[in-house]
Amino acid sequence: DDPPSKAMGISEKLCRSKESENVFLGKLNRIPRELLKEFVEGTSMQPCRDALRLQGLSWKLGSGAMVFVYPWQHSAVMASLRARQLRPTHVVFAESVESLIQEVLERHNIGTTARSLLD
Repeated sequence: DDPPSKAMGISEKLCRSKESENVFLGKLNRIPRELLKEFVEGTSMQPCRDALRLQGLSWKLGSGAMVFVYPWQHSAVMASLRARQLRPTHVVFAESVESLIQEVLERHNIGTTARSLLD
């Protein structure tokens, strides 16, 4: 069995060294069906989705918001999100996957209206 960090294409050493990595809450201007399909099924975010699934963790919340973080970040992120009202236009992501998020958004000509550091 591959560890979740390997599923995301990173080494365990890097995973341990990134324990203080920033996590951001982004709000999309809009989320057309094609963009949602890419987040849900596309190859760009697949390693992240797979790593979370391997640990029995959810990357898509009941609100429709999406979470693209490493499994070791998930419980702290979920605790931080508890008091927030999230919508399907929210995307929570680790700093190290920000370039993947941007890649997906640029392919669909979508921007974010806001991006804030998650406490």
